[in-house]
Amino acid sequence: MKRLTTLFALTSLVLALGQLPSANAQTNTTAPAPVPTQVVILGTLHGTHEANTNYSLEVLRKLIVAMKPAAILVEQPPENGGQPTVRNGRATELRSLENVVANLAADDLEVNVIPYDKEGRDEFYQQTRYFPRQQAANERLNKWLAAQKRNAPGSIPILADRLETEAEESQNRLTHNSGPEIINSPVHDMVIVTKHGLAFGVIPKLLAAAGERELAEEFFFVNDEWQERNQIMARKIRENACKFAGKRLVVLAGAEHRYILRELLAKAPEVELKEFYEVPEWTGATPPTFAGSARKNGSATSPSVGQQSGAPGDTLVGVGFLMESGYPNIKRLFPGSPAEASGQLHPGDRVIAVAQGNHAFVDVRSLSMQELVQTTRGKPGTTVRLQVLPADAAPGSTPKTVTLTRAQFKIN
Repeated sequence: MKRLTTLFALTSLVLALGQLPSANAQTNTTAPAPVPTQVVILGTLHGTHEANTNYSLEVLRKLIVAMKPAAILVEQPPENGGQPTVRNGRATELRSLENVVANLAADDLEVNVIPYDKEGRDEFYQQTRYFPRQQAANERLNKWLAAQKRNAPGSIPILADRLETEAEESQNRLTHNSGPEIINSPVHDMVIVTKHGLAFGVIPKLLAAAGERELAEEFFFVNDEWQERNQIMARKIRENACKFAGKRLVVLAGAEHRYILRELLAKAPEVELKEFYEVPEWTGATPPTFAGSARKNGSATSPSVGQQSGAPGDTLVGVGFLMESGYPNIKRLFPGSPAEASGQLHPGDRVIAVAQGNHAFVDVRSLSMQELVQTTRGKPGTTVRLQVLPADAAPGSTPKTVTLTRAQFKIN
């Protein structure tokens, strides 16, 4: 988390040195839908789903089904090698496991799978030697950076490369360990924005300024294709939104596409962007408010206690659990506390809502961490009710209600 904090703190450097890759032009469509269509862009992990138990292919399938979309859009061009990538409403390119999952979810929901990627995508990659050129450019860049490090180890290019490496390492950790609520959150998006801003913006401009114009042009070429492809994908999402006016679409997109697709679609009149955890039917995990707490407090990891904090030996009044700041999940239970004695709470459980006594539940997403902490405080003998989602709960699970009676206890 400290590395993520560093990345967010240094994003201003990226903005100062070079413009981040972004949506430079609003995509157009011929006939705006009279009623906005809810569009849920699900960031996916491609092959890494198999290695990440927190965001497995089965988790992805259940997540799609829980959204109850009218159609599922997949990251495929209309044709590949002259053959359709979707036939009779089902993806035919089954080397992509996400397509397999899309088909299974579509079977469950009795809806169609629709391709939305750039026409001739793979043919373009072959004709332009897109990936070999990108690999060769990265190898040349590494040699140039090695020379820079020998001659000027504290230079801006070396700092930029170090930041890009930090971003890539953070992305790798999140991709292999995090659930969908993290992959589809501002935290992950900001990591990708930082990585792309450095790789496609700052570093190529530094190369050009250093006289390495030919090498810089290779990275500009990669960025131009990235921008064009995402703009085409956004246009096709809008076109499908018009066809399903007033309904809901789920769009499966590689997680690196999320931020730019959301930016391109943000002002589209026929689209109402929704995260999966903003959909009313969703009762599972929600993302941390990491970015917001980092901006407000300068720290993303300051823990808060389910009552006033204290040192060992202090006597406290409350229910006795520790929550991580910016994320309503239980980090630990204090021995001898009402939370531990209840036997109903465990580390990793997520607090979804809270209520004082018999009052109505309040969604914790509407509360700051301090407000959430305050709700667990009170006089001994009074009660607080929690709606809790167990740590191992599957997507779409119903939270359980836990009633705790406040009492004094000591921190050991």
